[in-house]
Formats: sequence, structure tokens, C-alpha cells
Amino acid sequence: MVFREIFAAGIVPSMIRRGNKLYEMKVPRNNKCNEVIFRDSYNICPVGLGQLVGAFDLQIKEKQFFPHLANNPSNYDKTLPNLPQKSDYLYGGMLPEKQKTFDKWYTQECHQPFCLNEALAEYCLNDVEILTEALLAFRSKFLEISRPKQTTGSIGIDIIRDTMTIASACMKHFRLNHLKPDHLGIVPEKGYDTCDNQSTLAMKYLDWYAEKNSVVIQTAHSEEGEYKVAGRFKVDGYIKSEDRAIEVNGCVWHACPKHYGDRPDFILPSGKTVEVIQKENKERIQILKQHIRHVDIVWECEIKDLLRRDRKMKKSFSNYIDKGPIKLRDCFFGGRTGPFSLHYEADDQHDITYLDFNSLYPSTIATTAFPVGHPKVIIIPSNEQKVNWYNSSHIPVKGILKVFIIPPQHSDIPVMPVKFDDRLLFPLCRQCSLDFPRGATLHEYNCTHNDEKRGWVSTCTSIELAEALDNGYRVIKYFRALHYDKWDSELFKEYVAEFMSMKIHSSGFPKQIDNQEKEDEFIMECKKRFGIKIEREKMMPDKAM
Repeated sequence: MVFREIFAAGIVPSMIRRGNKLYEMKVPRNNKCNEVIFRDSYNICPVGLGQLVGAFDLQIKEKQFFPHLANNPSNYDKTLPNLPQKSDYLYGGMLPEKQKTFDKWYTQECHQPFCLNEALAEYCLNDVEILTEALLAFRSKFLEISRPKQTTGSIGIDIIRDTMTIASACMKHFRLNHLKPDHLGIVPEKGYDTCDNQSTLAMKYLDWYAEKNSVVIQTAHSEEGEYKVAGRFKVDGYIKSEDRAIEVNGCVWHACPKHYGDRPDFILPSGKTVEVIQKENKERIQILKQHIRHVDIVWECEIKDLLRRDRKMKKSFSNYIDKGPIKLRDCFFGGRTGPFSLHYEADDQHDITYLDFNSLYPSTIATTAFPVGHPKVIIIPSNEQKVNWYNSSHIPVKGILKVFIIPPQHSDIPVMPVKFDDRLLFPLCRQCSLDFPRGATLHEYNCTHNDEKRGWVSTCTSIELAEALDNGYRVIKYFRALHYDKWDSELFKEYVAEFMSMKIHSSGFPKQIDNQEKEDEFIMECKKRFGIKIEREKMMPDKAM
């Protein structure tokens, strides 16, 4: 709504968003007003308005009940003799506890006259007041929490001014108060394992050409990178044994004569005209031919024509194995959940129970070793890439690896994730996953694919790979790795301990701890086992924390 009005006024704000989720909208300064920044407060304090008053112990009016379904034009500028019916308040969607509170209020107020205009104004004003007071209260708490303890007179992190999300606020606090200088490596923008730019189509073509003609081609993914000519020109592929260069030209970027030959003044995405690009290409090829005996030019459209006619070539392209540089983001997958049983009835010998993990993520990062500093980039030569790893002791590095992995034939709980067509899967066969994109329940089906079709290229951590190898997975090709010599097992320990102590303080002692002796034992155990310092006088319930 705000954006629509701003845009209608002829102002184009800059936005930080992910899809339809808006993080920030910035209206630039003009001759009428200074710069105005809008941020979604829910990203900083993801708590419903109805819970904020109690959570921060605000001395303001509680969030009111409002008949949303009665908010329609037929009730505008009218005063009804009684409150609208319960269903207009979305009564059926309330939790039982909230329904009890509503019933008590409605019984007392139902015979009061109702004016939608007044109720709407009061309701919206109350919402704004609650949100404003809660954000200011949360801001004060976080300023105190994040204030550097070693520096007198310094202030902490202002969540309203300095951050857009609670996650970014916490990370700023970690960097400001817990991270040691020159400890974590700042990853280069293009990653550690950098190489020359090369399109996937070009790499697939060069891979196919090498296989078909039984030659070794030096490419962007080779250990030495692309072959250099005259100290400044690089070629897409170079065959040393034949002194042959292969240039794979994209039709748009290199102004293909077939598509742009009759349009010399047409401007391409590079900002140059067809005539200028073709002239530059011609001069470049002439220089290449002065240094290399054979120079082959292959156009993108020619490759696509070949693919339509040559089945073997098409199959080779579909089976292409990406041996290229490690991209760190390829390690991140998230997770999936899945039931082993959709329905189960317990008999006399069985109980249905559940296990709950208390603070699983914090406890994990507090006790896990993380790599620090910068890694060593390892590129395995082509003739050494074949391996046979089947247990964790075979992994030669500690860090991140790029390998070709084969899953086991059978596994109740698969370990290694992979994405096919933007779907996160934990499959036991790559080809089956591609053959059944919607999934399938085929009781009589048995996978008959070989290892090459069942496996896939995986970029993963050595920890994850070790778990997979010890659970039946195998690695048959090893392409690249980032090896870290230095690891820190206490990187997040103090940071987690600080927030866990706040959480424990705000929860108070558990019910079963009902005397001073048990309290002393609890305090001692927190310190001894987890490094969490508990102060008895702070053990008081605090909903905000």
C-alpha cells in the first residue's frame, strides 16, 4: 500500500527484497523531504502484536478484539445497537485459551453499541502504539546486551537503525563482541577456487570433443586454467598434441554472422554494435593464428544444431560431469522431513512417544569445530581423479570436497542431499529421480541403473562425507578440495553461552528444582558442562527473552 502511493507520486524507491518478502524500502532525498527508510519490524521482532504487551511488560492497553468480518462498506458511518456476532471476530480460529478470554470479554460487552468508524480508528491506533512501545523496549534490551563490555562509554547495536533482521542483529553482536581479529577468513567474491569464465555449453562441447577424438584439452577447469596466447589472449580449449585452439563463441556475445550479419548497427547486451564486436573478433582470431597452427571457431547455434542430429552427442551432454571450481553455496541444502509410518496403532506392548531436542542448533554450534583462516585449494589432475573410497578414513582432507558419489542400493535414512530441477532430494539413484519427477510409489519396482547413472557430483563438507561413507556411500571420483589446516572448536562457545544464560535466567529454575541445594547443583552443572554462567538473583521469568 505504501509503495503504491509512493510510486503513484512519481517516486521510485530502492528496495531490498526476496520475492515478495520486503526487507527495506528507501525513498531518496528530494527537495521536499529527507531520505525516508521503511523496514518490516516483523523481521526484527517476529512476535504477534497480541503477545507483545505481556512479553515486554508494557504499561499500555492490551491488543483489542476486532470484528474483521464486519469491516465492510455496509457498516460504514453506522452505529449498531450491539456488538457484531462472535464469528465476525474469527472466533473459530482462536486458540482455546484465547477463546476463554474472548468469551469473558464478549459476555460483558456484547450489549454495547458498536460504531465501526470509531472502533477501527481505536484498533489501528492501539496496534501502532503497541508496536512502537515494544520495538523501543526491545531496542533498549538489545543495546544493553550488545554493548561492548571491555570499552567504557560505548553503546551497543541499535536494531532499528543498524539491522534489518534479528539474525543480522545477532551476527553483528557476534562480530562486535566475540569474534577475534584476523580469525575468520573473508571469502573472495568469486570463491577461493577461481578460474576463467566459461559457459556450461562450451565445457560440455569440449568434454564431448575430447572424448570423441581421444585428446586432452586444456580448459578453464584444468589445473593450469585456459591456455594463454601472446600473454593476454586466452582460448576456450587448447590441444597441445595438435597445437590446436578451439573457440566456442556465444551467438549474442560474439555477434554470430548467421544471426546478426545484416544488422551492423544493432546494439548487443555488451553495449557494443555488431560491427564493432565482429571487428574485434576478427583481429583477435588473426593474432591467435599467428601463434597457434590450427584455430577452430565453433558457434553456439552450430552446437545446438549438432545436438538435434547427433544422439550420441546429446547423451554425452546429458551425462556431463561438472569438474569445475568449488562454489561454497553448493554445500548448502537445508533439509527435508519425511514420515516412516503415516499411521500406527499401539498395542499393549508399545507406547507412542516423542523426543524433543532442547536448543539443538545452539548446542551443536557451541561444541562443533569450525574452519578458520583461509584454505588451501587442491585440484586433482585428470589421471588421478579415479578413487575408491568406502569409509571415512579414506578422506584425505579436512574441509570441502567436490566428488562423484555413489549412494547405497538400500538405506532407510539417506545421508547425501542433491537438487534436481530445484527439488531437494535424498535419493538412492539420480536417474530414477529424473525419471519420476513427481515421485512414485511402485512396490514392484527395482532400480537397474549402473553406478554412473545412480551417482552424482556432490560438493560437500568432509564431515558430511565421512558420515555418508560410513553409511554405505562410495566415492569413485575426486575432483577438487578446499583444505583447512586450522580449526576452532570454541568459535561460538562464548556467544552461545551468553544467550543461553539469558534464556535460562528468563525461564527461572525448573519446577523440579525446589530447594537451594538443587539450585546450587543446577548452577554448577551449567558452568561445568556447558560453560554457562548462571546468577541466582537473575533467575526470574521474563517473557521477552
